[in-house]
Amino acid sequence: MHIVTYSSWYENIVEAMSVTRGLAVLGVFFKLSDKSNEQLQPLIDSLQKVRVYNTKAPVHNFSLPRLIPQSKMSKYFRYDGSLTTPPCYESVIWTVLLEPLNISFAQLKEFRHLRGSSRGESLVNTYRTIQPLGTRKLFRNYAPTASQSYKKGEQFLTVSNFALDRQQQQCSYRTMFLFFGVSIVLRIRL
Repeated sequence: MHIVTYSSWYENIVEAMSVTRGLAVLGVFFKLSDKSNEQLQPLIDSLQKVRVYNTKAPVHNFSLPRLIPQSKMSKYFRYDGSLTTPPCYESVIWTVLLEPLNISFAQLKEFRHLRGSSRGESLVNTYRTIQPLGTRKLFRNYAPTASQSYKKGEQFLTVSNFALDRQQQQCSYRTMFLFFGVSIVLRIRL
């Protein structure tokens, strides 16, 4: 899941997407669970109304802080990167949570009914291939445990309180939510 935010310095996401650090994305992984994720259910319930490409529906009783509790946000990776879809601008500061959220098989199955284009194609393989690291630095905000191992040559910089924008730390971000290829716009007061 990607939670895409854009800087409040810009009027909209289109204006921000081509500017370095104009976007900040929170990436969250999911793992299958026998139990449904109740905090995810309001989104799941709204999927029936948006199965056809380019349709919109409200999401009721949804709380992003309840979906991703503070305890899940304590360990993360951060790096400067790009959009995962064309035009793939390198304008994103990525934050990827280490701890996954739960999703039941039944909840995951609901996403398989969605269509990703006007031609009715299924939303499958909605990922971009792995890109070379290049000169990017990958940061983490925690010290690894003895059980965590990294491949030879992998380098991580441990940091704390790494600001989204080091020069203008008071910048707020507006949120757009991408979930398995489905765009969900949330209006959040910052």
